[in-house]
Amino acid sequence: MLRNPLYIGFIRHKKELYPGEHAGIIDRLTWDKAQALLSQNNRGGRRRERSTQPSLFTGIIFDAAENRYSPTHSNKNGCRYRYYTSRAAIRKTKRSNSPARIPAPGIENAVTERILNLLNSPSELLEVLKNSLLDQDGVPPNGFYATVVERAARMVRVWKTLPALERDRFLAALIDRIVVYAEHVEIRLRLKVLLHDLPGPDSGVQAAQAADNFLPIASVTCPFKHVDNGRALRLVIGNDRLSNDRSRQLILRAIARSRLWYQRIVDGEAACLNDIIRRDGIDASHAKKIFPLAFLSPSCTESILRFNTDLTLKALLENIPMEWSRQSLPLPMHAGQGAQFS
Repeated sequence: MLRNPLYIGFIRHKKELYPGEHAGIIDRLTWDKAQALLSQNNRGGRRRERSTQPSLFTGIIFDAAENRYSPTHSNKNGCRYRYYTSRAAIRKTKRSNSPARIPAPGIENAVTERILNLLNSPSELLEVLKNSLLDQDGVPPNGFYATVVERAARMVRVWKTLPALERDRFLAALIDRIVVYAEHVEIRLRLKVLLHDLPGPDSGVQAAQAADNFLPIASVTCPFKHVDNGRALRLVIGNDRLSNDRSRQLILRAIARSRLWYQRIVDGEAACLNDIIRRDGIDASHAKKIFPLAFLSPSCTESILRFNTDLTLKALLENIPMEWSRQSLPLPMHAGQGAQFS
C-alpha cells in the first residue's frame, strides 16, 4: 500500500508512472519522503535511488504533433543512459520534425536552467506576468510584483542547497507541459503555482487572490537543437553552439591512429590492417571505419587544426577520396572563414 502511486494521482504501467485522471490525496513531497525511507530501510542494502524511479518529466513532455515522450534507457559498459523517446517512434508511426529520442539529462538540465534564468531575471519575469494579466487595467496589490521578484531571486540563490526531492516537487508542480519542436522547446508554466509558491506562506492569501487576475498558463521558450553525432545524441541549448573541442579531439586522435597503423604496414611491421587488429586486440569495426583517415590530405588536416569547424567524425568519414585534389571538408566553416578547404 505504501508503494501504490494511486494516492498521488498516478497510475503504474509496466514499471512506469503516468498521470492519472483522478486527483491525488497525498502531496508529492510526503510521498517522496516515504519512498526514500522505505528504500533506505529495505533489507539487502539497496542503493538509495532505484532504477525504476520515474524520470523528472514523465507524462508532461510531448513533441510538436502531441505525441508523448516516454522515459527509456539503455545500458552500455555498466552505465545507464536515460532518454525520452517519442511514442510515435516506438510505434513506428508517422511523426513530426521533433526528435524521436532526446537524452534525458540534457533536456532536464536545459528546462531547469531556463526556469532558473526566468526567476533570476526581474525584467523577463515581470514581462511574463504582465502579459498574462486577464485585465490589463487590473493592478495587483501594492508591492506584489516586488515581492514575487525578491522571492524568485532568493529561490535561485538557495536552489542548489535544496534537497533533490524538494527541487523535483517544485518543478513538477510548476511545469504544466513541455513541448519539443525542431528548433526550440516550449515550457508551459502554471502561474498560480508560481505566484503561490514564490511569495511564501506569510503572504499566501494575498498571492492566492492576486493569482486570480492572471491566466492559468504562461509559456517561455528555450532555443534547442538536436544533434545526431554518430551514435551519440547531443543537445544544443540556448544561444551556445555545440562545443567543437571534443569532436575535433576525436577526429585528430582517429587520424593519428590510422596514420600509425598505415606506417606500420609500410615499414613491414604488419602485413595488413587485419594483422594489426589481431595483434593489438582492437575493435575491428572501428579500426576499419577510421583507417581511410590515413589518406587524408595534409591541407584538410591543417584546416581541422586551425579552424573552428562544425565537422564531426561521422561526416568526415562519409567520403574520403584517395586523390588529395578531390578532398575537402564536407561541412561549412563559421562565418568569415570560407566554405571548404581542399
